[in-house]
Amino acid sequence: MGESVDADTLFDVHVKRIHEYKRQLLNVLHIIYEYLCLAEDGVIPTQSRTYLFSGKAAPGYYLAKQII
Repeated sequence: MGESVDADTLFDVHVKRIHEYKRQLLNVLHIIYEYLCLAEDGVIPTQSRTYLFSGKAAPGYYLAKQII
């Protein structure tokens, strides 16, 4: 896809089924928190991170699909 990733960053990878009550959602909320700290307060994270998410929700799992 032409994307490059810095190999010196801390990788946070989630590859599994998506659930509304699981760690994936908490991790996304943490990403949003870090972004807001950077954008609004100018607080630079102490460690560079690369987040990778992969997964799918069950066909009838409406809330998990909304998270995706």
